[in-house]
Amino acid sequence: MRQVARRQWTSSLAERDLYRVLAFRYESEPSPRPRREVIQRLQTLLSYRDLTRHQLRRLVERALNDPRTEELLQVEVFPPTDSALGDAVQGALPSLQEVIVIPSLEHLDNTALPLYLGIVTAHTFTKRFVGGQGIGLGYGRAIHAFVKSMRLPSSFIAHLQFFALAHCPTAAVNGWGAENLLQLIADYWALRDEGQLQGYIAPTQLQPEQLHWAFVEVETVRQSDRWQRLNASDELSASIPEGAIAEVVGHLLRSDGRWLGHLSLTESVPLPVLRRMVETGRNVVALAGGASKAPAILAAVRAGIINRLVTDDRCAIALLHLVNPRFRAADLPSRPEWWEVSQRFFVAHLRYRKTPRQSVKVIAAQLRLSPKTVRRIVDNLQQRKGEQPAIVKVIVRPPSEAMALEMALLQTLRLQEVRVVAVTEGQSGLTLVGEAAAELFFDLARNRQSFTVGLGGGRTINAMVNALKLPATLSRLPKLQNLNIWALDSNPLPKVVGISAHTLVASLAMRCLPSANSIVHCFAYQDAEQSPTFDAIFIGFGVLAPGETLTLYAEEIGLPVRQLQRRVAGATLFQCINADGEIVPSGFEGKVAALPLTVLQRMVREGKPVIVVASGAHKAPALLAAHRARLFNGLVVDDQLAQSLLSLLSQ
Repeated sequence: MRQVARRQWTSSLAERDLYRVLAFRYESEPSPRPRREVIQRLQTLLSYRDLTRHQLRRLVERALNDPRTEELLQVEVFPPTDSALGDAVQGALPSLQEVIVIPSLEHLDNTALPLYLGIVTAHTFTKRFVGGQGIGLGYGRAIHAFVKSMRLPSSFIAHLQFFALAHCPTAAVNGWGAENLLQLIADYWALRDEGQLQGYIAPTQLQPEQLHWAFVEVETVRQSDRWQRLNASDELSASIPEGAIAEVVGHLLRSDGRWLGHLSLTESVPLPVLRRMVETGRNVVALAGGASKAPAILAAVRAGIINRLVTDDRCAIALLHLVNPRFRAADLPSRPEWWEVSQRFFVAHLRYRKTPRQSVKVIAAQLRLSPKTVRRIVDNLQQRKGEQPAIVKVIVRPPSEAMALEMALLQTLRLQEVRVVAVTEGQSGLTLVGEAAAELFFDLARNRQSFTVGLGGGRTINAMVNALKLPATLSRLPKLQNLNIWALDSNPLPKVVGISAHTLVASLAMRCLPSANSIVHCFAYQDAEQSPTFDAIFIGFGVLAPGETLTLYAEEIGLPVRQLQRRVAGATLFQCINADGEIVPSGFEGKVAALPLTVLQRMVREGKPVIVVASGAHKAPALLAAHRARLFNGLVVDDQLAQSLLSLLSQ
């Protein structure tokens, strides 16, 4: 607590504090949790319980303004759609079955427009895919963004077939070929254990029956960025026939939709295949943005090779003017509302996606809005606006896998503290878990003048005791005047076969004896009536497995280990529970004196720290049973045990 309090006034917050504040603020949908609710959530955790509300407010403010916050926040921006303008385009061009219109970024950041065309395409159409369908992918930046924005489960994507609609046989990778299909394969290759992704690069051999969806970009000849890059080639320029204004997967079209030829650079799906798809009601989705693309889109519509369109509002208006010169955008319904929604999108893009991110003041100047208005928009970007979904979705990226596991266990088990340590090859999991438990011990005792703690037995608690390094580390607790450490069980046998709580506390007492003025006082367990009121308890959790302390004691006493294994999920303080979390007789009764488990349950109900310190994935079923029994409210575990426990919970 004091350590946290001190950290929040320094220039840098601890990574765990920063991550927890961000996670608690942004885990709720559809909008960020208010600061007061973040503070309330922090107060439920043991590490922050002793902080004042002022200290917690300061902690939250510093976290939200920390420079590392941007690194931990993954912000997804979803463009809104103008249904009124889309309906107008569809009405003017009835062969288009669907028209998706997003705000234009031509005046702010023209290079970002293909990104949002791809995002809205993925968001709109991938949810309609059905297993067994064939998906054709063209080339271009918008199609690339579409591929990167797919959120298809790996188990489902294996039931789809993907086809490149173009292929560049030359050695140069120039963006005119099958790169988007290759990108998709690269993205999902690591998940091939779920089923092999089926991708094919033979565009000239494609038949209409193979394709249920085709996604293509419509380009204006010689005006797109791709054309600009290749225009240095005189051979390419010379190969463009007179009158060509549109290019679709290598096919060149006149303004009336007539085919004029094919680019020599690429091998492409035959144009009759796309036309046949449209005729039979299959989906050919065209992506094109910017007012200059309107003539090319109209040519593709007249060619009968597209029946769905994703574009921006400037291109849509230009397209309508080509079809009907008397068209007026002001006559469309909900124009003021669309202007407001567009401004929200522009703010989101400039704030979160443009590099470098723009300040509120700069955004206000660019959009000719007041800084106050921009700040209000930023604060409300995660909220829905009328029929429009939220423009921004914020995902907090954990600084490490261990912290992600901590947060998952905190939320899933509704615990008051979790510490997870990552164990790599060559490291001792017991040592690392013990060190983490010792740090939690210091956090809990830091602001106390008197602290009474109970310790169980086992190897993890032994590792914790070693990591405490008492009495040398008492300087870390300057306020502490009295530290009482109690064993929670007695040594059950004349023969020492394991690490009991009595053994550990006795060793602690010997370490602290040389200090005449030591504030550390150690006590053996007598019975429940003579036990003090504990401020915190740290216990291990055992299972009946070969080599485990619990098994050694059971064998020494002569208990039927195999019979116990069938009905006992785990044990602590020589008391056993079954998989349902029920306390069951085991044979230790009457042979061992230990703190009753009902005391642990009462402390958990009262919100006092009862911390389980455990290591090893095999302990997961035992911890799940202990959670059902309400025996603990805090965990210190290694990452393998955390993953196994979460896996059991998901089942």
